[in-house]
Amino acid sequence: MDSIRHFNGIKIDRQLITALVERWRKETRCFNFREGECTNTLKDIAILTDLPIDGDVICVDSTPPPKVVANMSGSQHFIWTVTGLCPPEKGDHDADGHPALSKGQVSITWLTAEIRRKHNPEFGGIPLTEESSERDKDIYARIYILGMIGGVFFPKKSNNLISNSWLKIILGSWDDMGNLSWASACLAHFYRSLCNASARAVKEIDWAMFIVQIWAWEHLPWIAPKVDPDKEWGPDHPLRHEAYGCRWLGEKNMRQPRSA
Repeated sequence: MDSIRHFNGIKIDRQLITALVERWRKETRCFNFREGECTNTLKDIAILTDLPIDGDVICVDSTPPPKVVANMSGSQHFIWTVTGLCPPEKGDHDADGHPALSKGQVSITWLTAEIRRKHNPEFGGIPLTEESSERDKDIYARIYILGMIGGVFFPKKSNNLISNSWLKIILGSWDDMGNLSWASACLAHFYRSLCNASARAVKEIDWAMFIVQIWAWEHLPWIAPKVDPDKEWGPDHPLRHEAYGCRWLGEKNMRQPRSA
């Protein structure tokens, strides 16, 4: 799962995404092309992202956390337990103008800004080093994973809010999180979101668009940008142990497609 940190750098080709959404058929869970039907599979997700297939199914519990502390709501206390930060229910907003806490959902932007401020010497914080406490390292890692979950693999339309349901999973032990089938959860979210996006009245998409983009580049090579020869995998390539989708990381500018 270490490879997921790389995918934030992929620039989304929205024209390609729109064209693919228009060709999606929710009845068959397939893209309908002139040559026939094609779809994203669990094997595609596993190879392109390096997310694990084997493991327990991810079951998200949407039950609101109970109130256990007098001066905190259930959501505030739960977020504090996981992240060490307590978002105010009113008055505080992130850099994008979203409330820090809204209907049991916490702003990823607010979380990352607060954790950076906590460890930034310019704001009186203490830098995170190898000598930092295990608690600080643990919180920093969990917030980073929350950002990847809520902002990369399972985003909402706001691309900013993450629900308590994911916090409950992140609160588990590292072994428990590593033993989950993240690839199957990502594929299920992919199918559901594409089906929702293909509806006529929908104008926004709440799924990991980079996955379908690198999938399209792999399976429809005539629309893919050229990959530099240095990025082709070889025995000495520095990313040979990373997810296969990492070979597209440098393709930030949409070049002229290959001729058919």
